[in-house]
Amino acid sequence: MDQSRSKLYFNILLMAVIMFAISVSAAPCEAAKLRIRHAMAEGEITYLFSESKISKRVLKKYAAIHPSAYNPDLLLAQPLEQCKAKDPKYYQPCGSRDIHAINFYKNANVNIRLAKRSQRYLKGLVEIRELQPIVNHFKSSLSFSIWLNENKLKFFKSWDIAHLKKRYQRINPLKICPEVIKEIDKSDSNDEKYRLTNYEWHNALNAEFWKKDRDKYFNRVWQSFLKKYGIRESIQYSEP
Repeated sequence: MDQSRSKLYFNILLMAVIMFAISVSAAPCEAAKLRIRHAMAEGEITYLFSESKISKRVLKKYAAIHPSAYNPDLLLAQPLEQCKAKDPKYYQPCGSRDIHAINFYKNANVNIRLAKRSQRYLKGLVEIRELQPIVNHFKSSLSFSIWLNENKLKFFKSWDIAHLKKRYQRINPLKICPEVIKEIDKSDSNDEKYRLTNYEWHNALNAEFWKKDRDKYFNRVWQSFLKKYGIRESIQYSEP
């Protein structure tokens, strides 16, 4: 009787150990879920993934550079004119948000500082080697955008045309838009200098930087990353 009871206890204990082992081994395979608001349009992205392959924290970090649903602040610096009423980051009042606004130069510096904070975020994306081409693209784009804003701001403060002639890597303003620079230099109106710089000069250099189509390549990189880490991505757009 004691032997039968011992055997029964042993079988029960053995079954409990097996069930525990199964539950522990299965746990990492269970799909975790992450929902993120779509950055470029109304809607959201849902990621189904295994935390044994990638952590929720890391996936959330990299979701900010999704090729088509990225955080725009990580790709381009906000315009110097950006000023949100009642936002404590900005000096109030916003006024006309141009060179005539009392707080324009202070808020322009705020926008440059915010862009440099985004640069620090990008520098922290070091966990996933496969996505480095996209990280590098964001770094390159944001750095160029900051350079444009910094040189425009220096020009608006001094009206020294030398700031608009500076080169940025392969981009040479004197070759890309020499006539625009001449027109800015000869103008007697600061308002006209401001307008030409903000549109003609800025757009000419920006077009040169963006003339290469990289979208298809980065989409392939992103899809390859999802496949390697076993991530299922679903984008749901809100109805208009």
